[in-house]
Amino acid sequence: MVVFGAVSHGTERFGFVRAAFFMHTLTLAVAIVSVFALLSSMCYGKRQKSKQERKVFVMREITIRMIGTTPLLLHRICRHEFREALAWNGSLAEPLEEGVKETMSKDIHGKPAVPVWWLWDALARGCAQIVVGGKRIQHTRFQSRLTLPAGTAPLLGKNGAEPVIRVFLSRQHASHGSRKMIAVVAPRFDYWELRLRAFVDDSFSNDTLQLIFGEAGKCGIGLFHPPKKQFGQFRCVVELGNA
Repeated sequence: MVVFGAVSHGTERFGFVRAAFFMHTLTLAVAIVSVFALLSSMCYGKRQKSKQERKVFVMREITIRMIGTTPLLLHRICRHEFREALAWNGSLAEPLEEGVKETMSKDIHGKPAVPVWWLWDALARGCAQIVVGGKRIQHTRFQSRLTLPAGTAPLLGKNGAEPVIRVFLSRQHASHGSRKMIAVVAPRFDYWELRLRAFVDDSFSNDTLQLIFGEAGKCGIGLFHPPKKQFGQFRCVVELGNA
């Protein structure tokens, strides 16, 4: 009976120790969960505060005037790499004034117009040249902040009048290193202007816009723009509102 009592007493003591260990473990687990919950709450609060403190940019209306500094070749194909597509198939002995209009980039009314994507192409090259605050301007970010009209932009002449069309005729190699020559005929505008109504948020100042469009103007638009030749270059004026 004495031995049995000792064993029974030891078993009870072991059960008590095991229960105490279990309670201690449970308390520690609850404490760890509470700490993680507190840290998560603090992080969430910081994120919410950061969102509240984040600046909300306001869109503003601007007018962008692009005034040609070199003649514009308004061929519907603006990339000189597509030589075969640029080749003139008509007779060079005939008057070219009417035929050249068939190669011209036009709007739905048949008026000379510049595809807006030409401008985006020039702006992408312009952004690559601009550094603000030690950082190069990302074209994708700039494109998300600036809203230009879709489709085409009408080409204007002096004082907003109809632009004067001239004929540009040139002989070019059919491809790089090729001896075959082709004739390229394109509508040429010695004086030209584009006027666009756009919207941009105030993360880009007018001075920054002036720099970007200024670099885009050096890159040019249309056929035989730099670096091929010096056609299609422009200077830019950014004005507030719908001027």
